Amino acid sequence: MDPETHSTILGVTARREDGATLQFAPRYVLDATDLGDVLALCGQEGTDWVMGAESRAATGEPDAPATARPDWVQPFTFPFALDWSPATRATNVIPRPARYTQLKAEQKYAIRYGAITGVFQGQAPWWTYRRLLAAANFADPRIASDLSMINTPGNDYHGGNLLGLSAAERQATLARAREVALGYVYWLQPGYGFSRVAGRLRA
Repeated sequence: MDPETHSTILGVTARREDGATLQFAPRYVLDATDLGDVLALCGQEGTDWVMGAESRAATGEPDAPATARPDWVQPFTFPFALDWSPATRATNVIPRPARYTQLKAEQKYAIRYGAITGVFQGQAPWWTYRRLLAAANFADPRIASDLSMINTPGNDYHGGNLLGLSAAERQATLARAREVALGYVYWLQPGYGFSRVAGRLRA
């Protein structure tokens, strides 16, 4: 229910390319927005909608947790673009984040995650996973090296989510997540010669 108009969403009308309309009246709605933007229109938390993982007793799913875990939601990430520049390995290192040792332990910074088995080679290489530019594809001196957007479990933020927070709490959580991403950049640089080229890390 919309808290301002007290109206309830009962369905959705979609228009196809040929002009015909389709009506959807779902029994369940999954809000996949970043901040649960539709949840406020759906009534009361716990009665009409829930966040995170429901309990095994509520759903009958054998892999569900024994008790409900509303905090189990998809981690959010500060992605960043990296340039591979081993020639400047000694000079391109960003300042060490203040809580780097703690961040490294909490986030378990690594290269290998799931199908990613190596940096440049192997199954689903880390560097090409979300590569934006491959220098070998261009005969242009302005593109001297590869550029990749880094978005892996290494910079996913596991210390909380952004749902149901006040503005101040949200800003504090975003600041911690940004620090996690900077810590991952710092961890990567000495061994591989990556250079952060994205400017400020943004949400």
